[in-house]
Amino acid sequence: MLQSWIKSLPITLAKSVSIVPKPSTNACLVSLFVISLMLWGVTTSDFPVSVSFSFFGVLGKNIRDQLLFVDGIHQPFLYKVSGVIEFVDGPSRGVERVSVLYASWFLIVIYQSGERQLLWRDSCEESDYRYLIVSEKRRYVHLRASHGK
Repeated sequence: MLQSWIKSLPITLAKSVSIVPKPSTNACLVSLFVISLMLWGVTTSDFPVSVSFSFFGVLGKNIRDQLLFVDGIHQPFLYKVSGVIEFVDGPSRGVERVSVLYASWFLIVIYQSGERQLLWRDSCEESDYRYLIVSEKRRYVHLRASHGK
């Protein structure tokens, strides 16, 4: 009885949520689509063959070094309402803000250091994802009100 009552409480009353990301199908599909577009652009262009091969080399190096896309969050973490993410296998990091512009696909987590990471919607539980969005919107409104903007 008590457990069902606790589960019926609104999720926004929690002070933190534990998120364990799993591999995202959407991230893989978007990556493949972007790479396919680049390859198509290079192969259908009027560049000489030698220039096309150098573009392939640069593209391959950037894919290998993971410089082409924004890194995703892959390790489990605990998100606190105060705007701190505590990674299980690493240090905690302060969140400057979370961009919810593309929330139907992913969230862009912007740390205080300026680094960005993506949290794909299909990589975590829907309720945890929604909690993160709601708490970040509340934190953003609270920060704006406290700064008088």
